[in-house]
Amino acid sequence: MKKIFVSLFLFTLLFSACEKKDSVQSNENPVTKQNISVAAKGLSEQHDIILAEMLAASQEQFKQKAPDLNDGENHTFNPEQVFEIIEAVTGVKPEIIAGSVSVNQFKVPATENNLPTYDFDQEEINLSLHANSVLLKPYFDEVDLIVNDCMIDVNDKIIKISTLQQDAQTDEELSCFELENFMNSTEVLKGSLLLWGDFVDDDAIVKNSNGIMYAKSPTEWSLFKKIAFVAAADAVGAVAGTFVGSYIIVNGVPVYIPAGPQGAAAGLAILSFIAAKMVGW
Repeated sequence: MKKIFVSLFLFTLLFSACEKKDSVQSNENPVTKQNISVAAKGLSEQHDIILAEMLAASQEQFKQKAPDLNDGENHTFNPEQVFEIIEAVTGVKPEIIAGSVSVNQFKVPATENNLPTYDFDQEEINLSLHANSVLLKPYFDEVDLIVNDCMIDVNDKIIKISTLQQDAQTDEELSCFELENFMNSTEVLKGSLLLWGDFVDDDAIVKNSNGIMYAKSPTEWSLFKKIAFVAAADAVGAVAGTFVGSYIIVNGVPVYIPAGPQGAAAGLAILSFIAAKMVGW
């Protein structure tokens, strides 16, 4: 009889503990989602600060009449000078993968290192191609359509992306990890759209909005197209989750971007800065 009483007592304690845990988790869910949104905004703001520092360093170098980051009138991408500024601001030094290995041959060992590889030698950088969740892919598909729609301005894009964020926050099927993934990438994307929209000259946008959309050289794209490309470059780094380093393909050359002391924000800013130099900014 005593053994039965003890068993019932332990069972009651276990059941009560489970109920309490479920109750706490239920009460924490709304707070957790709010925290995810706040943290995502913080990541975006930190990213913008670091990116602004790199742009300021780039402009300072130009004022000192140092060699232009994009060599000559053809705006040839000069990795050494670009990487020099990145290292000075972030403490991270991108490394060109040595050897004559082709990009296709490179992608196999890169995958084995469990680091994402982003091909910047594309006309568009699509976030959905790097989604690691079946549930998130439709959301990122919509984001890609919005970002690459050159018929709507930056403010309209941000409004549409914000609507998708609201949908994701009320989607009960998304886990906290998936929501964090989506909010981080889209907050960085919105901040980047604003930053690059302000960075370029407004008059130049008006004059060139009907210019070349797709061209062999990114420097010949319309400014709307350039903004979409560069903004998506840093957001794509957040799609895979916490930035722990990555590989990128620039002009057919593999480049390793290590993780640095300033964390994910610096890694994402590096991707955007490199993309900006690719389009001639």
